[in-house]
Amino acid sequence: MAVLWLQQSSRRRKQTREEFRNTYEYLVSTGLDFGGIAYLPNVTHAERASVENETLTFINEDYPGFPYQGFNKFQVRSDGTVITDLEALPFYFPVHYQEPLEDNWNYLDFDAYSTGYLKDPIDLATST
Repeated sequence: MAVLWLQQSSRRRKQTREEFRNTYEYLVSTGLDFGGIAYLPNVTHAERASVENETLTFINEDYPGFPYQGFNKFQVRSDGTVITDLEALPFYFPVHYQEPLEDNWNYLDFDAYSTGYLKDPIDLATST
């Protein structure tokens, strides 16, 4: 039920970060045992700069000094090299809101669609 409620509250991309955090705090207060929640909107390439600017403004106001790099992807190679560049794509599914944020900095605006193991489930979810 909690997942359905989260989906409905975020569906039209009108929820603010503060409202999202309040939702997280409400869910925690009920005693539910979970690691966190995330909001992954479908962002077109044309919207990317605007969404990244919104995150940058939030970071500069609430977490100054955090090195925000925009939409990103991770891929750890066997030699330990970490890849974070994200090429221009027609659309993205970034982890735009994340709670608790303090424990999940690496996922802020991480593009879930750019990872091999999440692409297929996202394709299935958006096509059905």
